[in-house]
Amino acid sequence: MPFQDQEPNRPTDTDLVEQIRSLYAQGATLKELAQEFGRDEEFIRRTMIAAGIPRRPRGQPAGKFLPSGGRVTDKSGYILIKANDHPYANSNGYARQHRLVMEESLGRYLLPTEVVHHRNGEKSDNGIENLQLYESNSLHKAADMVGNSWALGDTGNPKRSVRVMRSPRMLLHCLRNLAARLDRPIQRNDLHPPNPSYRAVARAFGSWQNAVAIAIDDEAFSAWEQEWEAFLSGLRAA
Repeated sequence: MPFQDQEPNRPTDTDLVEQIRSLYAQGATLKELAQEFGRDEEFIRRTMIAAGIPRRPRGQPAGKFLPSGGRVTDKSGYILIKANDHPYANSNGYARQHRLVMEESLGRYLLPTEVVHHRNGEKSDNGIENLQLYESNSLHKAADMVGNSWALGDTGNPKRSVRVMRSPRMLLHCLRNLAARLDRPIQRNDLHPPNPSYRAVARAFGSWQNAVAIAIDDEAFSAWEQEWEAFLSGLRAA
C-alpha cells in the first residue's frame, strides 16, 4: 500500500482556503483558525495573504473576547465603541459613540471635518437629543465659546457664574477680600471665577502681582484710591 502523505479527511488547499474565509468572516481569530486546522498562526496568516482574504484592523472583532464588551472611555472622557468596519475607526478599531449616534440619525458617515457637540457638556450623554452637528470646528467654536473672550475681562464664557465687568476699584476690593480669606499669599491659580481672572487684573494694573501688592498694602491701597478718585473727577469735569 503506497504511503499516504495526506491525512484522512484533511481538507484540500481549496477547501482549506474557503473554510478559513468563511470562519474568519464569522469572527474567528487567527489563533482559533490555527487550532481548528491543526496549524500554526503564521501558516494561517500566509494562507490568507496568498488567497487575498482581507484581514480585519488590528484588535479583536466587535464584542468578541473584549472584557469591556466593546465599549471603553478614552482619556478625554469620550465613549468609544468597537467598530472595525467604520472608515474612520482608530488603529484599534474603535470609533467615538457620539459620532456613531449622529451618523445613525443622518443615515450617512460624517466627514472628518464635521464636529458633533454635546449640548449639556456631558461627553458620556450620547442621546441624539443632546447632540448637535456643526459643519466645521470653527463653526463649533464660534457657537460654543460665545462671550469667551479674554478681551472682555470677567464677562468671559456665559457658562461661568461671573458675568460682570469689574472696574479697577472692584478688582482691588476683590483681591483684598481674597487675601483676607487665605492664610497664605495670593497665587495666580487663585485668580479664577468667581474671583477675578488674573488676565483681567493684569490688564488693569500691568500685572496681577502689581495689583496684589497694592491690594494687601493699606497705605498703597489708600494712595491708589486717591489717585483713582482724582482720575474720575477729571473725567466728570471733562
